[in-house]
Amino acid sequence: MGIVKFERSYGTDSATWAYWRKSEGDPATDSARMLAHSPYRLAGTRKTPTLLIHCDKDDIVPVEESRQMNRALLAAGKPVRYVEVAGMGHGPSSDDETIKVFSEIDTFLREHIGDPLKPSDPQRSAH
Repeated sequence: MGIVKFERSYGTDSATWAYWRKSEGDPATDSARMLAHSPYRLAGTRKTPTLLIHCDKDDIVPVEESRQMNRALLAAGKPVRYVEVAGMGHGPSSDDETIKVFSEIDTFLREHIGDPLKPSDPQRSAH
């Protein structure tokens, strides 16, 4: 629950923390419910392939959260691609980082839904 620490860093009287508590729960009183709905605990219910991209210098969401989700999806036998971008923070901050992230997304989507520039397979579109 690393994101909880980040959201709470705005202060327990902030609008951000109030929104978090209302939408996700308060770890002090709702931790059992929050854990029960945690994505990694529900990995076995995933029906679609999952792409996880995380940066090892992320100071908002700990990289361990994506590593944990990756392990859970693999253990559940679910299709997952995990990409850890070295040296990057919470999101791309340079052209090279942006290209890296979008290239990974493009590769994943082409693998799972096809090339948008190729004519569709008549067998596929007939369904």
